[in-house]
Amino acid sequence: MTIIVALGALSLVQDGWWNADWEYRRTLTIRNRLGASLKEGHPVSIRLSPGFLGLDRKARQDFADVRIVRGGKVIPHDLTKAEGEGDEHMLSFRLAADIESKSFDRYVLYYGNSSAAPADRARVMELVVEFDSDKDLRAFDVDASVKSSFKEGRGLLSSDKGALRVRNLSGLTTFRLRSTFSFRSEDPKGGGVFLFRMRAKPSGKPDAGVAKKVEELIEKLGDDNYRVREDATAALVEVGKDALPLVEKAFKETRDPEVRWRCEFVVQEIAKRSPLPEIVVQYTFLPGGMVQLRTVVGGKAAESAFRAAAGDISLEIIRMEKHGSVRISTPAGAVANIGVLNEEIDEVSLELARVQGGSVALDIVTVERYLSDQGKPSFEIDVEQKRP
Repeated sequence: MTIIVALGALSLVQDGWWNADWEYRRTLTIRNRLGASLKEGHPVSIRLSPGFLGLDRKARQDFADVRIVRGGKVIPHDLTKAEGEGDEHMLSFRLAADIESKSFDRYVLYYGNSSAAPADRARVMELVVEFDSDKDLRAFDVDASVKSSFKEGRGLLSSDKGALRVRNLSGLTTFRLRSTFSFRSEDPKGGGVFLFRMRAKPSGKPDAGVAKKVEELIEKLGDDNYRVREDATAALVEVGKDALPLVEKAFKETRDPEVRWRCEFVVQEIAKRSPLPEIVVQYTFLPGGMVQLRTVVGGKAAESAFRAAAGDISLEIIRMEKHGSVRISTPAGAVANIGVLNEEIDEVSLELARVQGGSVALDIVTVERYLSDQGKPSFEIDVEQKRP
């Protein structure tokens, strides 16, 4: 990230908020260097030195009195110690308004109130799960078939077939998913399949007529007559993508193994005929430590294999701000696939299948909006102003 800390030059913003309990403030200017606007809600992170700015002497020791204000409104933020040596911290918050291309916006950093209560913390990332305990699973919609336990700061997951999903994300156009995990085998013959899926935002609900037809066909998947079941299955495949939401809902809700199998078959066949707007990274763990890797970006597939090291497997999925370019790196930084996906991502799922004789040990999963170093905004922090 390129950060500019400038003292002087800029006039201080009169935001109308200055509470008499706060003694100091500095204007924070954010400049958009992109060829497109930075939208409201986009996260920004600023690396700053409390020692250089004087926060270590004038703010509370825990920085609980720090406030970010724009237009008289206090903006939730997060201020945590940055990685590395020294006293640098990361100040993170979400934009309170759009910033047009090649333009700027101004916020105000307040501090110097020894009696202030801690500020509201911002949820800057779309998803942060560290798998320390079962409460972390509340971030997901978890299938009942998934078995979970927690040990040494890891979530241990297994299932014959099940998933953990986060739905209705805010429409990610640029993003970075990061995760570290491993397969813990309790049996020399243990293995299974584990995958990450990022699915595009649905284009819209099918019209009422199509929805009614799909519901009627799904009902016939469990019919006593084999021919009726076969015809209904084929008809659902012909409907195509508009059938997917209701078919997937039926797969999740039914207890009939025949209906579940047919729902799964329909989804797979539709995907073959018209590739789904999704990103898939699939790991197949084999006895002896070998791992087969299959990645899919909007229908473009790539396959490879590697031997899992004793430590974690790392994964990074990035979609850049230009042309929908997607880059998947795993393991150990190797590029596994590069493709294009233009649709907004709306759902992230972690899926398990046939995990037997062991478990997938998850350390962390994060999803954040992403800008390359060339596209990230620059920041200018003005001279300190003391309360009159």
